[in-house]
Amino acid sequence: MDQEKTCVQIRDKYGLTIVIPTLFGRQGSDNWATISRLEWSLPLNVEILFIGPSLDRLSSEFEQFEMAIDTSCPKLKTKMAFGGDSIYSAMNIGIEIAQGRFLYFCGDTDFPRLDNLALVCYEALKKSTHSRRAILGFVESEQRTFQATLPARRWLAIERNPTHHQGILYEASLLEIVGKYNSYFGVIGDYELNLRLRSLVWSDISDVEVYSSKQPFCKWELGGASSQVKMRNYIESYMAKRPYLASYEKILALLVEALCFIWASVRPSRSV
Repeated sequence: MDQEKTCVQIRDKYGLTIVIPTLFGRQGSDNWATISRLEWSLPLNVEILFIGPSLDRLSSEFEQFEMAIDTSCPKLKTKMAFGGDSIYSAMNIGIEIAQGRFLYFCGDTDFPRLDNLALVCYEALKKSTHSRRAILGFVESEQRTFQATLPARRWLAIERNPTHHQGILYEASLLEIVGKYNSYFGVIGDYELNLRLRSLVWSDISDVEVYSSKQPFCKWELGGASSQVKMRNYIESYMAKRPYLASYEKILALLVEALCFIWASVRPSRSV
């Protein structure tokens, strides 16, 4: 019981934790130098966790990155952590050490709307509820703006990842039952985790609540690993949804992934 109370008290220190896997590169440091110096109006404390590889491998890059971050907002706290040999193992480290009531995941070249994210969390925390919540928002890119969704089960065989990690906020207590990212996946781990979340929704678990916000959560920087046209990305997409498909749906899903790969190879302009 004492351990549970301690966990709650720690989680209450920040309303929101943003977890960012990074290689401490120049593009990421330039991006976050801009973000951290803007005058954000935040209704609650926000923790920014940069998770990178071991420091001895990237000491010079880290020093340049750290010097570029100049947080002028008193409610914004940035921290650095090390470990993890992949994007999703770094995100899992973030889940383990995050002190926020809500968690959000993005890349170091993405531009999260800190004011919108903090406002959505603030409004959620004002509500008295025993539910474990996920909140869906809009994601902006140079090509389009789209709403993250958790579609009904019937579209699973033919869908393309509808819930990129830039478009969803997780209550920390929700990830305690959904679990962490599966590090087997190189680029589709967010899709696989959200399928586990959707399976809880499909099972009508009473204390899981998912709802949508009209706020933009992030400006998404195209060109990441999931935007690259590689056969492995499409294989991972199929493997993520396979446990939830009937036999005939598996055949349909394989066909859809193959056709999408062929189309993307001709016009490689869309993300997986």
